[in-house]
Amino acid sequence: MTLNTFNGYSLVHMKRKINGVSKVRALRKAISVVGTQKEFAKKLPKLNKRRPDQRDVSKWLDSGLPVKWVLPVEKLTGVPRHELAPEIYPNE
Repeated sequence: MTLNTFNGYSLVHMKRKINGVSKVRALRKAISVVGTQKEFAKKLPKLNKRRPDQRDVSKWLDSGLPVKWVLPVEKLTGVPRHELAPEIYPNE
C-alpha cells in the first residue's frame, strides 16, 4: 500500500466521497431547518423566473445542490456555504 491509496481507493477519490456525504448531510440539515422538502422549496426565492419544487430538492439530495442555490440556501437556513459546497467555498 502506498501513501496515496487506502484499500484500493485513491486519497483524492476518498476525499470526494467524504465531501459528497458531508454536502448531502448539510443539505438535509438545511431542509430540516425549514421542515419538509416541499416547504423548503416553497421558501426559496425565484431564480430565472422559477422557484424549485419538491422534485428538484429530492434530485439535489442525489446529485448535489446546484451552485446557484448555495447562497440562497445559506441565507434561508443559516447552514454555512462551506458545508453546502466545500469545493467552491472552502472553510477558512
